[in-house]
Amino acid sequence: MKITRASFNKAWKNKKLVAGALKMAHVRREFSYYEDYFQEGVLTYAEVLDKYPEMERKQIDNLAFRKIIWRTIDQLRKIQKWDEHNANFDEAFTLASKSCNWEMLLDFKELVETFNDYERLILFEHLLFQRTITDLVSECGVSRQYLQRIKRSLLRKLRDKLN
Repeated sequence: MKITRASFNKAWKNKKLVAGALKMAHVRREFSYYEDYFQEGVLTYAEVLDKYPEMERKQIDNLAFRKIIWRTIDQLRKIQKWDEHNANFDEAFTLASKSCNWEMLLDFKELVETFNDYERLILFEHLLFQRTITDLVSECGVSRQYLQRIKRSLLRKLRDKLN
């Protein structure tokens, strides 16, 4: 959505509202991306000013405050989810990066034979073929938390057996 210069200037003059919304979303000034979130907040505020010109200023401020909080929390959740997924995937790669020998391959084969269906599904579909847990949840009909728990135990088993 395009924003006007006047609404951007109004949003820029009301920086306290944006800073307060970021504080409410637990984004502090020491955070490395604070300035980026601050600019996003100003742009969000300007969008709200343009979208609802007929509303009172107090109502616009309340709406913009909540919208900045929601957008910031959504972005933080997205980053956290990406980091969690890649951290677990990196753990699996560190297991594979060690020098591979026949004994380790035999141990791995024996270990895979002891896995249940869900552990095999996570190992092959999620870790190797990079399908998301959400896709696997809809396919299997079990909860996301259950598959996450199995994934953690699977990585623990792999780490213990192959180290």
